[in-house]
Amino acid sequence: MNSTGHVSRGVEARAIPGGGWGVAFLGLVGLSLVALVLAPWPLQTKTLAILHGLCAQRPSHSLWFSRERLPFDARMTGIYGGFFMTQLYLLARGRLRAARLPSPPIVIALGLFMAAMALDGFNSLAQDLGLPTAYTPANSLRLATGGLAGTTLGVALWLLVSAAVWSPRVRRTAQVVTGWRDLAAMLGLVAAFCMVTASGWPPLFDPLSVVLIASAVLALLLVCLAVIELGKGSRSRHMRDLTGSACGALLAAYLVLLGTASFRAILEAGLRLKELS
Repeated sequence: MNSTGHVSRGVEARAIPGGGWGVAFLGLVGLSLVALVLAPWPLQTKTLAILHGLCAQRPSHSLWFSRERLPFDARMTGIYGGFFMTQLYLLARGRLRAARLPSPPIVIALGLFMAAMALDGFNSLAQDLGLPTAYTPANSLRLATGGLAGTTLGVALWLLVSAAVWSPRVRRTAQVVTGWRDLAAMLGLVAAFCMVTASGWPPLFDPLSVVLIASAVLALLLVCLAVIELGKGSRSRHMRDLTGSACGALLAAYLVLLGTASFRAILEAGLRLKELS
């Protein structure tokens, strides 16, 4: 009987990449989703609290769905939405171990995406300070330029993780973005996300809020994973080699979210800051 149970557990462990660590990682993700759903507050309240440390969440700069607003402001929504769509695209295209920079023209284009967001951000700041502006700031522009920057962030973080995580023996020399058509397809997905988000259609509020939380967790997880794997010497050859580090990275990502949100809340309470409108 014991031997039968042992064999059964062994089969279950082998069914999931990474064995016990793979089960643990999936368990953490599952528990996180259950906690998000069962926590006894409205989804808007929960998402605003979870992501409060990463964004100022100014109501006037946020995207509204009837009476509810997304947990990130428009620019950050674009950044994290663009990042998430870029990650999905690269994964779907099989660039898992691609670690080579795109061609110089593509790199310049990605740099210009960041510059566009920076310029729009300075223009918006000028309005807040009562200074002359080049054009009237708008949430649609914040969302669009944020989406462009999110694309750049997604490519950059993909390259970072590929270089930090994989053993040189399995790391591919393929470019992470292979050309203009590749970049255009990526931008098409980001544009679709931005258009859907800008619609303000109330039934989309819940799924978009969950996507933004998932994107924030993913971004932090990947950074933490890169740090952990660099400390181990970048020896991983298979996904199953990463499951232990992924568990640690996920917990670290949660700690960052909790720590930054708590610090911001304490700081705002201590300084008696009023919510900007």
